[in-house]
Amino acid sequence: MKCRILVCYHKPSIVFANECLLPILVGASSVKEESVSELENLCKQKGVSLWRDDSGDNISSLL
Repeated sequence: MKCRILVCYHKPSIVFANECLLPILVGASSVKEESVSELENLCKQKGVSLWRDDSGDNISSLL
């Protein structure tokens, strides 16, 4: 069985990530670009990609 748990972030913080824990940026359409870059760099240090909630059919801009 494969497990995936999305860990939600709305600003840069300690990134918890591994094969089960996946970081996702919530409210991504309203987050400052410098915060997005910082969080993406923190994820790269852990060897994972930062998922975002503002792609495809989404509600990110409603927050």
